[in-house]
Amino acid sequence: MHGYIYPAHEVLIEGSDRWSEGSSIDHSSHERSAWTSKDHPSRSDGRTMVEPYLSITSKDQVYPSRLSFDQNIFQLLSKSNRRMVDLVNLQHFKGHRTYRPNTDKVQTQMHQQKVKENRILSLEISLKDIMLATENFSVNCFGSGRYWKAYEGKLPNASTTIVAKRWDSKSDDQFGTELDILFKRKHKNIIRLVGYCSERNENIIVYEHMSKGSLDKYLKDSKLKWMKRLQICIDVASALDFLHGENVTLKKVVHRNIKSHSILLNDDWDAKISNFELSSLDSSHQNIKYINKDAYLDPQYNQGSLTEKSDIYSFGVILFEILCGRLTWEEGHEAGPLAKHYYEQAKLDEMVFADIKEQIVPQSLTTFVDIAYECLHEDADKRPKAGDVVIQLKKALEIQEDFEIWEPKLPRDYKEIMGLSQIPEIYHTKQKKDIYEKLSGGILLPKEKVWFILSDSGESNKMISATAEMFTYKNHQQSHKFRSIHISRFTHSLCLSLSLCICMPAHII
Repeated sequence: MHGYIYPAHEVLIEGSDRWSEGSSIDHSSHERSAWTSKDHPSRSDGRTMVEPYLSITSKDQVYPSRLSFDQNIFQLLSKSNRRMVDLVNLQHFKGHRTYRPNTDKVQTQMHQQKVKENRILSLEISLKDIMLATENFSVNCFGSGRYWKAYEGKLPNASTTIVAKRWDSKSDDQFGTELDILFKRKHKNIIRLVGYCSERNENIIVYEHMSKGSLDKYLKDSKLKWMKRLQICIDVASALDFLHGENVTLKKVVHRNIKSHSILLNDDWDAKISNFELSSLDSSHQNIKYINKDAYLDPQYNQGSLTEKSDIYSFGVILFEILCGRLTWEEGHEAGPLAKHYYEQAKLDEMVFADIKEQIVPQSLTTFVDIAYECLHEDADKRPKAGDVVIQLKKALEIQEDFEIWEPKLPRDYKEIMGLSQIPEIYHTKQKKDIYEKLSGGILLPKEKVWFILSDSGESNKMISATAEMFTYKNHQQSHKFRSIHISRFTHSLCLSLSLCICMPAHII
């Protein structure tokens, strides 16, 4: 009997066919035959290939954590791709035959595998094209890290600028980690993967170009106003919230290298997280061999692990960098511990970047520093989740926007006007944006029998209710009298004549 026949071949049923199918799949994926084995040429029952699967107790045992890399990208990304093939095979070989998958299920799984492989192939970029784009990696160095240098350029027949991240020869694992994460995870605040190259001992990842570069260059830039700084913080927190989430198809990612240098900005100041080479998808996150021990690092790293709460600590340091306008290690003091000290002494105002201090609304500042301080808590379990940080930062931004954008659009006497409305107590706690929208839609001032509306140009308009003799339209600059109305069925309420309607915005007509 050859190696495709189920060993218990005395009774052949549908489950026996699945065993044979598993041998065939294994034959295809490993490019070898079930009945030829260099290690065990005498074995002909398929168990030579199957035995490694039969002792598996978890998915992580299918392939070791360290990737064995060669020139083929499938060997690199196949930690997940080949694992799926092997697990399909495992279902064929392991357990009682009645539990083996049916043909439809196998076909679905293999189709998913094929779609993934096709997508990987579509991202391949030739080394020749990348070398042309970067002029043989000789000019336009965009940035560098421990394992890589990045170069700007334009690919042949492309109009947009890209960044090619060229990895050194000893960084196969880091290259593989970053490529795997970016291939599977898409988010507006995570750097976008354009393609990759793995030829002639060259490992290169190609990204979208972020024209302004990294955040650390702009901490002291007075042109970077407080509102824009808040939005950058929200962008980064949103990306962390996405990475730290876990679902059926994607594992949680702990970045483990969050710092200003890893946050890139485009022309619109949109922020995106990059540099995933040290990231971990391991649930225990125990391997900290390559971690940078700098001022962004969670003090609890000495306990031997870094979790998503370690990313939150690092982000807390960045929040204070953005507020104080300096990198954490400048001036001989680390920003994180120093900011905590000033916060606890109620003196944090002394550390705020002078060029933005006058811009910040006190309540916005308080909301911001409170959540930043929580991020730096010594006890990791008491640090907030990324989603909670997003909520508080958005609150700080809304408060600032109310002051900078919406309050200037309101009439000077808006508080008095709201006080004359039907239910004035509602409006004392509303945001200025809400008040503006309400006034723009129009409100009734019943005591004065007036309909008040704020025009698109910011002009305050009042319509006086019709009485027995006259209807009057007023604004702040002038008063107009229209024709007499001797009888109106809208007594003591708003009455619109054709002439008045022409004067008013369209949505009032």
